[in-house]
Amino acid sequence: MSLPVIHHTRASSEHAVRIRKTSRIVSYNAARECFVNHDTKKRYKGVTTTAKRVFYRDYVYRHVSASKKHGGGTSTCMDLSTGMERGKEVDHQISNWANEPEPPRKPHVYSEKIAAAILKLGLVPIGGQVPVYDDDLMIATAADLVCYSKKNNCLVLCEIKCGWNGSGAYKKASGRMHSAMSAFDNSPANQHQIQLGMTHYLFGVTFGTTSHESYVVRCADRGVYFYKLEDSVMSRIGKVCTAMSESKSVRRNSKKKRINSMAATHGSARKKHKKTKQ
Repeated sequence: MSLPVIHHTRASSEHAVRIRKTSRIVSYNAARECFVNHDTKKRYKGVTTTAKRVFYRDYVYRHVSASKKHGGGTSTCMDLSTGMERGKEVDHQISNWANEPEPPRKPHVYSEKIAAAILKLGLVPIGGQVPVYDDDLMIATAADLVCYSKKNNCLVLCEIKCGWNGSGAYKKASGRMHSAMSAFDNSPANQHQIQLGMTHYLFGVTFGTTSHESYVVRCADRGVYFYKLEDSVMSRIGKVCTAMSESKSVRRNSKKKRINSMAATHGSARKKHKKTKQ
């Protein structure tokens, strides 16, 4: 088994050439664990990690079936890590499907479902993991999948997600979010809307367009679900951008704490040495 072959139109091919050029300017550097500008060597804050730290750092994943059986218990680490590995695998396969001439063989069943749903809607995948960024905010991310809509003659961004099976699991909240999103429930659905909103915004900045559409595409055991970018999230995207750009990275905070700790230790040693001399 393999994913279906993508049949491009002239328009989709032209869009594909244009959007893939950004990877020559900005790309994800695995060694440095961030997006990097190839020319300036400057690092960008990543949307996923920064959004988590700013808006939903204290989120606790709750499994619906577990909560009913054990009175609100959380899922095990094994459940969560397995789901994350599956998500990475599917994301990688869908990206390769859009980027490579030959579709991936032996794909995950979720990859097959997503590919079939995408093509059924008349969307033509033209790029996977497309870097998008803002040099003023120094924030970047990658659009999981960019498609061309033959029907609407526009580009469609897809944020690929997997799992959250069970009634209400996807919107099950763990308290409220923080900062500019404090009015929203801290649920996977809203977390993904923030990520999608930022990708939508950054795509517009990168390519100078506002005519594109954006969806979270979630695959579960029972099917594939499309969630359009919500107006309530986009209306706050300016405040979301500000909160993310002004936040300090974990690495910077750790460095500052390490420097302060070293300074304090050095100062204490000097005082001790002075007393000894007296």
